[in-house]
Amino acid sequence: GGSGGVVGTGVVPVSLGTDTGGSIRIPAASNGVTGYRPSVGTWPQNYGLKMTHSRDSPGPLANCMEDILLLHEIVTGEKRPSPVSPKDVRLFVVRDYFFDDLCEETDSTMETAIGRLADAGFNVIDGKGQGVEEFPSNVPELISASSFPVMDYELPLLIEEYAKAHALDADEYSFAAVTKRMGSPDVRQICDRIAAHPVSPEAYAKAVASRDFLRSSVKGFMERNAIDALVFPTVPFVPHRIDDCRLEGDSPIQTITHRGRRVPQLTSSIRNTDLASNLDSPAVSLPCRRRGVPGDGSVTLPVGLELCGRPGSGRDSRLLAVAEAAERALGVAKRLD
Repeated sequence: GGSGGVVGTGVVPVSLGTDTGGSIRIPAASNGVTGYRPSVGTWPQNYGLKMTHSRDSPGPLANCMEDILLLHEIVTGEKRPSPVSPKDVRLFVVRDYFFDDLCEETDSTMETAIGRLADAGFNVIDGKGQGVEEFPSNVPELISASSFPVMDYELPLLIEEYAKAHALDADEYSFAAVTKRMGSPDVRQICDRIAAHPVSPEAYAKAVASRDFLRSSVKGFMERNAIDALVFPTVPFVPHRIDDCRLEGDSPIQTITHRGRRVPQLTSSIRNTDLASNLDSPAVSLPCRRRGVPGDGSVTLPVGLELCGRPGSGRDSRLLAVAEAAERALGVAKRLD
């Protein structure tokens, strides 16, 4: 969250993050800035300890796509993608599941943003119909079957590999010892769960098979229907106050208040962003509303719109060009002078 905060408050024009399930895109959405998750391998991967080798990706947060593209060119050496015309871009709004249970502010802001994209000339396919087949209905189940089991298996191995590669004490940097020293309650809760319920090689293989089927299903849908990007809210709700995120009773899971009830903070926040992570698709969160103080003295909170590109390598340049065009249509992002 710090990388999003320093950009959102104008302390720096750009910052870096790493994204396993949404840790670039969620802070970007929560701070009214832009966040780009490259597909794995597009940006250098030798940046330290990862939670999973198959999903973790470093990437930038910035106030605008201009700065994202500049940093991407510097880091990768790739030429800046050529601009695209909205009339040549097909966007699919994934209504089922990804628009479920939104807070009122996110819901209304997303509808306005989708309207702006359509008005700008993008070919916006809103849910079913319009000559496009139905989005695979089993996507939520496939995400659930692959997301945490894959990470739960890979993380302990990666910690041990990291310690060995850097000649660290095997006992001091064992998975159990590292877990005890973790400061983040969310991450520590994940590691405690892994230690209590380790994933077997057989279960891991099954989870990888579910992930591969998810990738082929969504990739096939997007290719057959010539979809450049999927569209949905980055996060189902606007940012919460820090004091609203807390533990309840003896539960190790932090919760927040959403639509009058307490919900798990982590899994609720990554519900939508986890799709691109499991697909290994490039993804960009664009601000479609920034923080502001209208004339009546109330405070409006940021909302992010995610563009999820096609799975597979070589798709980042196209998505970045689409995101740059979409940013102009939304008219929210501003570059620091």
